[in-house]
Amino acid sequence: NLSSFNTEKVTNMSYMFYNCQNLTSLDLLKFNTQNVTTMSNMFYYCQKLTSLDLSSFNTEKITSMLRMFSGCSNLTSLDLSSFNTEKVDDMSYMFYNCKKLTSLDLLKFNTQNVTNMDYMFYYCSSLTSLNLSSFNTEKVNYTNNMFEKCSGLTSLDLSSFNTQNVSNMSKMFYYCSNLTSLDLSKFNTQNVTNMSNMFYSCSNLTSLDLSS
Repeated sequence: NLSSFNTEKVTNMSYMFYNCQNLTSLDLLKFNTQNVTTMSNMFYYCQKLTSLDLSSFNTEKITSMLRMFSGCSNLTSLDLSSFNTEKVDDMSYMFYNCKKLTSLDLLKFNTQNVTNMDYMFYYCSSLTSLNLSSFNTEKVNYTNNMFEKCSGLTSLDLSSFNTQNVSNMSKMFYYCSNLTSLDLSKFNTQNVTNMSNMFYSCSNLTSLDLSS
């Protein structure tokens, strides 16, 4: 019971519920997060949580969401439509191993300052669709393992991705075994030094546009 917590002056909530493996519910509706700057690893490995209501969270000052929901393997849905991510620079491992998430709406995510997206959706194997059309990836340096083991995805539109600063794309689509087509014709790979295993085990791809 955290209903009496006054978090008005808290600036750091990283690792707050780290490895709380047996937590089945968590009521954070009264949390005041207006001054929090980092939530990295906040719910890391809360593997028995099936739902999480963060609609009251003020995230306008957050700079890091590294591993925020990593290992939340029983979450089936997550509503982040109220999140302000304007200042976030690290989203790596954010949804790592969230293998029961069936939907994820990130259309309101502002990623203009994000530099790291590696392992972001790793093993989100129950996701059947993922709309990233609002993503600004202009400053992103790492997309390696970003969609690894997203085996439920049948399509993925990355036409809005600007990859001019990306240096590592290794295992980016590793084991995306149900993708049937992938249009990367707008990818700029001039700074990429690693593409190892990029399309490994994409066994249902019938169309792959690498023209650029």
